[in-house]
Amino acid sequence: MIRTADDLIAEATRRLGCAANLAQQPDTPAGDAFAAQIRLTRATLTTAPSGEVPDDPRGTSVVAELERALAALDLIDPLEGPPELLLAAWNIAELTRLARRNQHPA
Repeated sequence: MIRTADDLIAEATRRLGCAANLAQQPDTPAGDAFAAQIRLTRATLTTAPSGEVPDDPRGTSVVAELERALAALDLIDPLEGPPELLLAAWNIAELTRLARRNQHPA
């Protein structure tokens, strides 16, 4: 099955929504701020309502969801994607780096 740029962007935005939900921690300002950064990056890629419920993130991690979002964007030819594609990919790579650095061992 051939996936279009729109399909891949939709996949990335779903993954970013999951990552934001996982990052959001009750009564933790740092978690809320990180989740907001993920949602801001997601907003650059989509016009979908921010209240849209993403896939259930149980059994995964913020890092895994961010990596999957980036992998989806990496499959898009830059000339076929939106103008902000490369900036969004860079933001996701940075968010992944930060999430990895701040990840607590299981």
